[in-house]
Amino acid sequence: QPANCVLFYSPKDVPRMLGMIHGEAGESNFWAMARYGQAHGDDAVCRHVILATLGEADNTMGMTLINLQNNCTTALRKQIGAHCQTVTKVVNELNMGGEDCTINQVVAKWRAKPADGTFSFLKDNPPVKDLSKEDCERIIVYLLLEDVLHPKIIYTAYNSIVYIILGPKGPNMLTSPNPRAEISFPIRPKRKQSSSFKNPVAATDEGGWMTARSQATKANVAKAKTNKATKSKGKAKKPKGNKKVSKKKVTKSKTPIVVEINSSSSSGEDESILARRRAANKRKVQKTVIADDSTDDDSDFEFSD
Repeated sequence: QPANCVLFYSPKDVPRMLGMIHGEAGESNFWAMARYGQAHGDDAVCRHVILATLGEADNTMGMTLINLQNNCTTALRKQIGAHCQTVTKVVNELNMGGEDCTINQVVAKWRAKPADGTFSFLKDNPPVKDLSKEDCERIIVYLLLEDVLHPKIIYTAYNSIVYIILGPKGPNMLTSPNPRAEISFPIRPKRKQSSSFKNPVAATDEGGWMTARSQATKANVAKAKTNKATKSKGKAKKPKGNKKVSKKKVTKSKTPIVVEINSSSSSGEDESILARRRAANKRKVQKTVIADDSTDDDSDFEFSD
């Protein structure tokens, strides 16, 4: 049976891996793997790229890589020449200003709403209309593969940082009147996006620019608070009479019983014994007084429990 091979690739993997293997003998193989991940296609495209890398490209029946990519059902080919020139200008302006920038910083600056000044050229070709953040990262990796941009690795005591600078072909891209470039973007199924005032869908203005999260959600937060206050007022309070009262079992305390057995002795009761019996009844302490006449001296005995 044929084997199945799955490659998990993201443009974010390129600077992460490059910082670990830069300068080693296997760096050329890494760029070949990055180019393979960027190709993105179905089984026929992947097979053609692998065979071409091994020197066994199958060009029979006119099935070249371009034809296979155009007929691919899992990827979409797009013309990105203008976007490539725009992002190259962004990197050049940052480098001219003495700023070192990573891929994430370049993408953030590229997708931010520009002000009048150095980056006013972003108004001519905004990327947020037809490119996602991952698509922008994919374009930057493509420019790294084509030597339009170049990585600059800085090693620190804790990690390595990959900055982006202008490459050998960068000046040609900046001065080109009509740059041409075409790459494949993966086709993803559309998902229904749910929005709330805590997690809103990214909002854009009329020009297609991303708006600040705080500004986009300010009205939603106020509306949600108003709705919550209205709902809390509309709820009726339960009357106190409806509360369940738990019935507790009340046990009646039994009155202590005093058992008196009169002695058969002819002598009368002692006044002191009678006084103690009356005091025991008042304190509700159970006592049993037993007067036993079995003794010869006709004396009384008292037991208490």
